[in-house]
Amino acid sequence: MELGGSFGALWRRKGLTLALLILTLLSVVGAWVILPWRYTASSTETLLNSQQSSEALGDGNPYLSFDSAMVDMANFLAMKLTNDANTQALQQNGYIASFQAQVLSDGSGNEEPFIQISVSGSSRETVAQTLQGVTASLSTLLMQVQAGVPADDRLSLQTIAETAPAHSMSAKVKPIVGLLAVGLILTFLIPQAIEGTTRQRKIRAESSMAVNDRSARRDLGGNPESDRYRPSHAEARSDDFQQQWPDQQVSMRQKGGIQSRTEYGAPSPSDGRYPRVERHRLCSTRNVQRN
Repeated sequence: MELGGSFGALWRRKGLTLALLILTLLSVVGAWVILPWRYTASSTETLLNSQQSSEALGDGNPYLSFDSAMVDMANFLAMKLTNDANTQALQQNGYIASFQAQVLSDGSGNEEPFIQISVSGSSRETVAQTLQGVTASLSTLLMQVQAGVPADDRLSLQTIAETAPAHSMSAKVKPIVGLLAVGLILTFLIPQAIEGTTRQRKIRAESSMAVNDRSARRDLGGNPESDRYRPSHAEARSDDFQQQWPDQQVSMRQKGGIQSRTEYGAPSPSDGRYPRVERHRLCSTRNVQRN
């Protein structure tokens, strides 16, 4: 369908189009009011080597004494933190916001054991509380893993970055934009679909009426209108002749007989074009005159 025809269908169905457009706008406004805001917060934790290891590997600076074993420990802690058992335990303690944990420096040639914890939820307070609970749980897991390690050789956790809970615009705007797009598409397509269906029904109805009309004509006359009685060629010629040459022009003008029609430019009775009916009439008139 062309663009002009599409907008023409929308205009012909302007009542339906306007109703669909209003329904779409109301749905968007309702979704904006009903959908809650999403708040996100994050914390980045890093594993630090023990004091003895830092002096041996990084001249006493723990941030210069990272090694691959610490990255493996960070991956292990991230998996333990997000498994089902630990997640259920956190939820039972009131930390109900969803969270994720990943190792940022997980890659080839990278030996920085940074663990990022991301929390999201519909309440600012819930997100902040869950972030604190997950961070504390990470420290607890590290202590459990190093339960048999001497205190001087244990790894420790330190927070190097943290963001406060803030609402996320994209989490609320994206579904609303999707709803608006779907509503506008339906507003554009539904009137055209109804218009096409109505047009097809009209065409089928007209075709059915034409077929019924032809059937009725066959039932009444035995033939369609085009096949009904038509005058023969001779009768048509006779009617034309009678219109051009009335009978009063063929009256007796002299006592000795009938004046010939040729004086009036009429065809002769011997001419093949002369109608059979007129030839018979002329012969009958001559017999009466002779008698």
